[in-house]
Amino acid sequence: MGVSLDQLPLSGVSPSVLLIAYLTIGLIVARLALGVFLLARGLPTRSRPVLRACVVIACLVAGTSLFFAGTVTWHNGTPYYVVQMVSFSLLLVGCAAAVHFLCETSWLVSLFVSTAGYTIQNLASGTDEFVSVICRGASAIHPVDLEQLMVFLLVTVAIYVPYYLTFVRAVRRAGLERVEDRSMVVVMALVMLVVIGFDLVIKGLTGESGVTLGSVIALRGVHGLACAFTLWLEYTLLYRQRLATDVAVTQRLLVEKDHQYESSRQSIDAVNAKLHDVRHEVLRQLDRADVDLDRELLASVAREISVYDTRIRTGNVALDTVLTERRLLCERSGITLTCVADGAALDFMGAGDLYALFDDVLDAVIGLGPTSVSLVVRQTIGVASIHVEHDGAGETGPLDETHSVASRYGGSVSVRPGQLDVILPLPE
Repeated sequence: MGVSLDQLPLSGVSPSVLLIAYLTIGLIVARLALGVFLLARGLPTRSRPVLRACVVIACLVAGTSLFFAGTVTWHNGTPYYVVQMVSFSLLLVGCAAAVHFLCETSWLVSLFVSTAGYTIQNLASGTDEFVSVICRGASAIHPVDLEQLMVFLLVTVAIYVPYYLTFVRAVRRAGLERVEDRSMVVVMALVMLVVIGFDLVIKGLTGESGVTLGSVIALRGVHGLACAFTLWLEYTLLYRQRLATDVAVTQRLLVEKDHQYESSRQSIDAVNAKLHDVRHEVLRQLDRADVDLDRELLASVAREISVYDTRIRTGNVALDTVLTERRLLCERSGITLTCVADGAALDFMGAGDLYALFDDVLDAVIGLGPTSVSLVVRQTIGVASIHVEHDGAGETGPLDETHSVASRYGGSVSVRPGQLDVILPLPE
């Protein structure tokens, strides 16, 4: 609003002035609540939200009353700038506490939401002052009237609509509203010192007769840039924190896939070795001239063991492991898996990545309930291609892991009915 609290003669408070002061605080809080709500509305609320909201409102009213009482007491002995600086900083802290009290979230997230909301509120308040100075001059004391209320509404729309379309939507698209970053504590101090402190300095200078209109306009421009920089800084810090978290999760998943691959390889080797011995023992029994042997049964057992004893060999150990493992699964499910694979075409891939990609692709295809699956891996001009055909019904799953691995190698994934292709460029 156009009225700043340092212009109110609180040492001799009259009811009308007190009413104006409460109205000013109410409009400030309304804007602050709007800026916070736009960011926090996706956060889970705590139990009994209506009761909690009533508690927050009661605390706000009590805090405002204490502020005015303290202002009257401290006005003669303490610089009024200090009183306002402390008061508005406490309002910011109280806003963070209110967000934490209402929403099921951490203190760091509460700090982000409250500092962003307070920054946009301060930007709107500074814009009010800017418009008021342009219209009425730099040294006039501007009362709260209908004209000022219209300016308040227009400025709110002009500031908060771009805020929502750019900052809030960008935060949501990137999933940053729940990211925890300890640097938000530093950002909160920055908001207190730069956003709040600088705004109070400009308001103090606006009432001075020696300050020119151009100086006030320039200072308001700098203050607006400071608010915009604060929002940009918050977004950048949270985005980098999100990227760091995603990288850590990806690395942990790759390590787990490496362990899973190694475990599967050892298990398949052990099972194949055991089945190989059993098969030879059955064949040896068939060579005996013992008439009591059920030769047809033993021959059937030997054929079954031969199926499971046949390891797929492509020239790539990791690919051999995952294809052999999935082939056994297909055999148990009555699915015919046909592989024509040049494992050397995928030698540039890490074992964990390769295992994760084929594990995800074949799991998704087998989940469609096909009777036959055909897999072709080959190297063509500059790329390695993985082509899968099947007769399953329905749509293939999301293939998140496949897309993740393919993107790391600069590749692409395409899915069509009955077909799936992964194209990976060969390293130069």
